[in-house]
Amino acid sequence: FSEPPNKELGRQDPHLLQCVIQEQTKLTTRQPPLHMQYSIVDGLRIVPSPKLKGSCPACGNPMIAKCGSKVIWHWAHAGRVHCDPWWENETEWHRAWKSCFPTEQREIIKFDSEGEKHIADVQTPSGMVIEFQNSPISFEELQSREKFYGDMLWIVNARSFAKQFFLMSPVPDPETELGQDIVFSAGQKPIELLKPAPLAGLHCWLRSENIGHAGMVRIRGSDEFAEKIFESYNGHHLFYWKKPRDVWLKATAPVFFDFGDDALWHLMTYHEDYAIKAIRRILKSDLVGKHGGNIEAIKFQMGETPIHPQVAPDQIRALWRG
Repeated sequence: FSEPPNKELGRQDPHLLQCVIQEQTKLTTRQPPLHMQYSIVDGLRIVPSPKLKGSCPACGNPMIAKCGSKVIWHWAHAGRVHCDPWWENETEWHRAWKSCFPTEQREIIKFDSEGEKHIADVQTPSGMVIEFQNSPISFEELQSREKFYGDMLWIVNARSFAKQFFLMSPVPDPETELGQDIVFSAGQKPIELLKPAPLAGLHCWLRSENIGHAGMVRIRGSDEFAEKIFESYNGHHLFYWKKPRDVWLKATAPVFFDFGDDALWHLMTYHEDYAIKAIRRILKSDLVGKHGGNIEAIKFQMGETPIHPQVAPDQIRALWRG
């Protein structure tokens, strides 16, 4: 397909002409080089060092060490080779997260039964893959990666949408008696005047008051259950996400948002029956430790939570610290 498509071909078969144009685009599009932490040098996985040369662990093509003063040190393919379309160039955020895990667990080449291969950011001793995602991703790619890796979880750099993400009232642990009974109304938004309140005006109803789920229900305010909610609190909150990145709401693997503090926020379905979404706060150290890592490598990145602290009053912060 090195020659321009023939106009006569288009008149004879417009569909075939479109196929030819698509193939030409694939051949002429130049992808940026990949940035990786490891390359193969003399049979060993080596981090970049000035003037060092190696080969890609995935495709075997030559790589050169990029060790400038303005970018994170990394390996790049010598040519404009794109050996893994799922790979995104490494940032300080990627590197810090991967550094929480032992060297032998990072940038692991994975194969499926048909020989397709991709580079997993981290694979734990149990076989679970952890993917650190900084840039936007299409739903098609998300589905493909979840199918390919199977047992996996996502850690998403959420700082770019932190200002559109509103943490709302705490809700009871869904496994508790109250959590099983209470049903929160969908689509609630933060109320400006109530933001400083511990329970910011959420509406709910009780299954126990509506046996069979027939007819009208008695709508209550969550402040009526404040004491019981705090007693059964286990990090769960409702949230309002302005202009949400829907792809993460459709993920089947666990998704954890990193807003930059000492916690991750697990995106989850709170009520399966009513498709109510919630997030649960867990400490980064707990998740990393569970999978055999050490949190020290990312402590320098941790600050105060940027997700609208005005909706996380002192009473809730005390629970976080506890």
